[in-house]
Amino acid sequence: MVYIFLDIDGVLIKEGTISEENYTVLDQKCLTIFEMTLRPYQNYYKIVISSAWREIFDLDFIKSKFSKDIAQNIVGVTPFLESYADVKFYHYQEILQYLEDHNLNNIKWIAIDDIKEHYPPVIRNYLINTNCDQGFRFVDATKLIDLLRKLNNLD
Repeated sequence: MVYIFLDIDGVLIKEGTISEENYTVLDQKCLTIFEMTLRPYQNYYKIVISSAWREIFDLDFIKSKFSKDIAQNIVGVTPFLESYADVKFYHYQEILQYLEDHNLNNIKWIAIDDIKEHYPPVIRNYLINTNCDQGFRFVDATKLIDLLRKLNNLD
């Protein structure tokens, strides 16, 4: 089982398309590519939301933005750290805290995020770094498939 830590803005919402009126509307093309990529691996992953969305919306609302078959694999959100000012690679630190809080310290995981600076270079092989202006694309899907297959020993 692989845990996927998913950012939303810049991944499933293209950077230049966010406005107050459509803040909660996922980009349909990005979402479709993401969900199509995951469907064949339904039993091999869980998703944890690492997006700022978790600060505004509850998990049920976030799950409602995904197809039911994908939403059933969304299992939680990363915790909020006390102070971001003193934390280097804070998305990475939030992931480590989530893993510790859920006794998953030895679990394999992937991060999907548009900001690679949130992660130390040493783990960036397990980071799918999307282009914030384009969101999740086929090139990202290919990397996700490769990582899911590798980490689940499906090759």
